[in-house]
Amino acid sequence: MKRNIWAAAGSCLLIVMTIIMLLASSCNTTKTTSPTTTTKPVVTTTAPAATTSTAPQPTTSAPTQTTAARSSPTGTLKVAMADLADETFLPWNGAAGRKFYVDTINEYLIYLDPATRTATPGLATSWQMSPDGKTWTIKLRQGVQWQENNGEFTSADVQYTFQRIMEPTSMASQASTFRSELSSIDTPDKYTAVFNLKTPDFFLWSKLSNQISNFIVCKAYVTKVGDTAADAHPIGTGPYTLADHKKAVSITVTTVPGVESHWRVTPQYKSIVFYGVPEESTRVAMLKAGEADMAPISMDSVDSVKAVKFKILSIDSMWAPRIVFGGLVQTDSARYNATAPWAQQSVRQALNYAVDKNAIAQTIFHGQASASFHPFLFTTLSAPVYPYDVAKAKQLIASAGYPNGFPVTLYTCPRNPGAQLPDIGLAVATYWQAVGVSVKVIPTDYPTIRAMWNAGKDTNMFFTHIASPPLSPDDSGTLTAGYTDKSVFATFTSTQLDTMANAALNEPDVAKRTTDMANIYNYLIDQADYLYLTAVNEPYATGPGIATWPTIFAYPTNFDSITKVK
Repeated sequence: MKRNIWAAAGSCLLIVMTIIMLLASSCNTTKTTSPTTTTKPVVTTTAPAATTSTAPQPTTSAPTQTTAARSSPTGTLKVAMADLADETFLPWNGAAGRKFYVDTINEYLIYLDPATRTATPGLATSWQMSPDGKTWTIKLRQGVQWQENNGEFTSADVQYTFQRIMEPTSMASQASTFRSELSSIDTPDKYTAVFNLKTPDFFLWSKLSNQISNFIVCKAYVTKVGDTAADAHPIGTGPYTLADHKKAVSITVTTVPGVESHWRVTPQYKSIVFYGVPEESTRVAMLKAGEADMAPISMDSVDSVKAVKFKILSIDSMWAPRIVFGGLVQTDSARYNATAPWAQQSVRQALNYAVDKNAIAQTIFHGQASASFHPFLFTTLSAPVYPYDVAKAKQLIASAGYPNGFPVTLYTCPRNPGAQLPDIGLAVATYWQAVGVSVKVIPTDYPTIRAMWNAGKDTNMFFTHIASPPLSPDDSGTLTAGYTDKSVFATFTSTQLDTMANAALNEPDVAKRTTDMANIYNYLIDQADYLYLTAVNEPYATGPGIATWPTIFAYPTNFDSITKVK
């Protein structure tokens, strides 16, 4: 399969030329009002209303487990993804970007209903929170078997999984979250796991769900064969097993023996092949040639794939592109670059004002994105938090001591979601150059960026990244994963933020805690900790043989539940 590099480059050039034309037009337009002199962005000043005054009601019973055999799966589903993420298969050696393939093999305690986004039973049949939010009792499904005769799923597997996720070397997206708030997990019997927390978490259920990537593994198997062997040949409770893995090329899963009686789902496809295809033009060519049945595409390609009978499924507000400013972990000297121009708040604000987010929403995403959104809550605002203002950006940069601008290095890579991130990086570079910031763009892949980031070697670089809708109204995971120096994923910290975060995380009242979190978000927006851009609808092309794909927001998943046209 030959990838059309020149076509991809041409697409990027077209986008950059369009942005340059828009930029020139914007700069030559006479404003009717002079720019405001305030340095603060437009932010919400009140907290969103709490969704409930008490914790969500626990599920008290699970649906009756289906044991009757269903029709045997047939055929192969071919999916061309923008990348294959970490290409690892244990909860602690990769992040949530792997969900599209690891979720076919492994399962979760709780599942979100794709239509209502409400919590439904998975490997857990019920969950109960104590009044103070510090103890969660999880009742487990009985009789679920590990693949290849590795025994029954029990509370020991739950305990082991989260103990490993919490380890200092863990690369799990929420490793720091669980290290910060989880004290211990008790296993009073085979089918009960009790999560004991250091601080209240009224929405722990969301961190146990398939919205993130804390899937459960078999303790007996992993401890017997070791991490390396368990990663090469993962064992789960899901309907699929790993059949083949060609590094940087493809991952193939096939249904397990007896899948017709699987407790949760019997897939309609016997096998799924996930290809890693960074180039948009190549993914589209594969769709047209019948080499792929599904693929994430840009809005530029919608008409051409529709012409060959493909349907477009769009996941609303699935993700938000961002650009991370490295070296802003102020409470860790090894990860703080105090001499970088962007160490100054006003410079970070200038970089935000310099970019026309609405133009990016219209050009790169063809209007299937919104710049007027809350960058943490994904709610709708009346305007972008940093409206486009070239004069203001130049003034702030000059006042900070850089009248001639400064250079930056920007690493870009495609993601799932986020195939358009390289194009966004080129567009942003064009805008920044217009205010005197010289940008060196380096295309790479996410594992390379992640390795530098986790090792604290990102202090003199920027990189493209994605944000997802919050896991819960108070989303404590956002703070503990991205805004504490205890996390290898930290992008911004400060002593003031530490004080605010500690107060919010220890607040026992749900409504007050939600208000505290809103104040923290406003503080972060004022600090301009990222380059905020847009909330994006993610289009997928699906072939004429595919009937439904009940995926959920944030990450593409539930490939095991795709149905065929009858």
